[in-house]
Amino acid sequence: MVMLERLIEQGVVKGFFEFNELGKLDKSCCSKSALQVIDFDKTKETIVALNKSLQQPKSTDALKIIPKLNRLDFIELKGFKIFIQRDKTKNFQKKIEDFDLEGKIIDSLFVLDCIVKDNSIQFNKEETKEYRHTEKYYFIVVDIELSKEPIQDRLINLIFLSLRSSLNDIQNSSLHNLNKPKLLSCNQIDSYYQGLLSKDSEIL
Repeated sequence: MVMLERLIEQGVVKGFFEFNELGKLDKSCCSKSALQVIDFDKTKETIVALNKSLQQPKSTDALKIIPKLNRLDFIELKGFKIFIQRDKTKNFQKKIEDFDLEGKIIDSLFVLDCIVKDNSIQFNKEETKEYRHTEKYYFIVVDIELSKEPIQDRLINLIFLSLRSSLNDIQNSSLHNLNKPKLLSCNQIDSYYQGLLSKDSEIL
């Protein structure tokens, strides 16, 4: 937990981390979300600028660090409302494949690892070990809701099924202590964290 607090502090001081509301991130599909997160796209850009030899990595949109729970949450935002309205082919399967969700989390873990290993911060061996053992989660957040009327909203339900199938293909990683990915909607994300943090307060 101490390591994560220092990670936040040093990440801000060294210019790796910039906080914003999830709904205010560039191209966010969850405009009403007030959840405070790290703009992880900007973090990636900073890492690339410092390491020009790096092949351009992908990254999730946001990072949520919760020291009290000893966890790191990577958050990827995916908008489907415009796709449903505009894409005449409705080939959502190809769209999901093009997201390369597994590649996003692999590269995001790499980007964060670059910060942990950055010489200007100098985490010691114990702190690095603590980081490795920190629980890590990967959330895909979409701007559509699973419908209770499967016939009327067949496309939306098929999108959810396909997303869940894609997430199930992403393996847990004991090396990174990465848990199975989870799928949430924009309407669920803020309340999810409110519930998570209020449970933590009850424990304390």
